[in-house]
Amino acid sequence: MTGHPDAGPGSAAAALGRLRDAAAALRGTRWSDRVRILGRVGARLLDAGDPMRARVLAAMPGDARMSPAQAERVLDGMARDWTEPRLDTLVRVEFEDPDALDRWVDDPRAPEGRRLRAFPLAPGPGLHICAGSVPGVSVSSAIRGLIVGSPVLLKPGGGDRVLPAALIDILEEEGEVETAARILADAVECVEWTGGAGSLDETEALDGAAFVVVYGGGATIEAVRRAVAGSTPVVEYGHRMGVAVVGRGADLDTAAKALAAAVAVFDQRGCVSPQQVFTLGPLGGTERAAELAARSSEALAALEGSFPSGPLDEGLAGAVRQLRDATELRALAGDGAQVWGGDDLEWTVVLDPEPELRPSCGGRTIHVTPVGSEADLERILLPLGPHMQTVGVDGFDAGAAQGLAERLARIGASRVVPLDRIAFPPPWWIHDGQGPLRRLVRWSADGPV
Repeated sequence: MTGHPDAGPGSAAAALGRLRDAAAALRGTRWSDRVRILGRVGARLLDAGDPMRARVLAAMPGDARMSPAQAERVLDGMARDWTEPRLDTLVRVEFEDPDALDRWVDDPRAPEGRRLRAFPLAPGPGLHICAGSVPGVSVSSAIRGLIVGSPVLLKPGGGDRVLPAALIDILEEEGEVETAARILADAVECVEWTGGAGSLDETEALDGAAFVVVYGGGATIEAVRRAVAGSTPVVEYGHRMGVAVVGRGADLDTAAKALAAAVAVFDQRGCVSPQQVFTLGPLGGTERAAELAARSSEALAALEGSFPSGPLDEGLAGAVRQLRDATELRALAGDGAQVWGGDDLEWTVVLDPEPELRPSCGGRTIHVTPVGSEADLERILLPLGPHMQTVGVDGFDAGAAQGLAERLARIGASRVVPLDRIAFPPPWWIHDGQGPLRRLVRWSADGPV
């Protein structure tokens, strides 16, 4: 598995040059052909008989610090969304008339009639700077860019190098038998450098990109903003956190198993991963929260046998030990805190009776907190608003669930779903509050306005 083998100083500038040369041919392809060809990436990675799948599964655990079982689950969940039917649905959900990606189309909503056309956000290659926490994010970002007709210079995250290489290799293999696939293969390049180190490649990429898509924390995004010209569009996907809310009507055993599965799939590295779960009940209803915490610990322990966690690095292991020690001290002080955990730090569940926000330290770690009312929940979550991504819910009837979703969305939640739907949102999800394809295009109008 090679991808494009460019490495070393000057690689980014050379890649951008090739991508500029590839732009005209990419513009000449139809969106439906781009989706069809990109859909082969997902199909091949799901095909148990395809050697590319075997190569990816052999390399992913070491690169992403995941167990083999996790790598297979993540690959299946991600690749499913890169298949042609799912990508076709993405385009049709985002664009009332997808042909606007190829040509001028009539806009029936305008009172005097006009035509509309969607162009890539800026002419020239887009630079996609991806975080390395979850494998597949880099490929999803590249696919979005290619769908809207924009050449992609991809900087994958440190734990997400295998799948971008597979994307390029598959497109190159498909390009040997179809011209349109060859055009797509020429329109994506992958270059690695150490972010924030001021390397030549980083400087060249930021100076030469027509626009930038950046995933990462506030410091990363701010550094990109400072480095690019003020006229360069920047599409930001910043730090996000997931939570869960369990209502009075929930079956705690079922809820605990769903929570454990959502925590385990990415070892809490995904922006959709629930880091804290709130149990709604009467004031002081700690007993129900404690029961959910105990059952969640049992579910995580069971998962460790069939779906092992990835290895903990030294920093994360230290953070988990510190959390456990601090919780035990709180318990000794009589504040009602409790902690459950695996002997080798594989998983940790903390009962936090104090109604406040408790982000996870990472790994298979989750905090369980009782709250007396939805108003109390809203007060706790309000500071999280700009960073709240997915909220998993359980134990509410239809009317109550709709009211809770309204509260959470007003605070800032992008997605409110059942607990068992937390992981792997569909390609057409509202990503950080907006459609992911529409963020990559600009519109032009032709005719009466």
